[in-house]
Amino acid sequence: MGRKWFCIRSEKGKLTKTFREFLYFYKKSILKNTDIDKPSNIKIYGDGDNLEIFYDFNVDDIPFVLQLNINTKEKFNNLASIKTILQLNLNENLNSIFTYRFWKNKTSKEL
Repeated sequence: MGRKWFCIRSEKGKLTKTFREFLYFYKKSILKNTDIDKPSNIKIYGDGDNLEIFYDFNVDDIPFVLQLNINTKEKFNNLASIKTILQLNLNENLNSIFTYRFWKNKTSKEL
């Protein structure tokens, strides 16, 4: 686990909506005890518009991480400037995808 990336595609102009629906879907199951608006870790890359978002969770006392890679409209200089994940607007002008993967026996601090 953790080696394969999965790709979520959406209709052009609906990527942000699809991203939020993705988070709400996992909030109902593996992230039910997690505040999806406050991830375990975030990394900023590129010109400040590429984000890696990490959510730590456990399944039967085994640690897992959900890692999401997104490209946003906004550019961020530091983590303090990211107030809320659910209000992020993804870059709808790209190829209308975001990627994710799961890591088993890891925490977000180890990645």
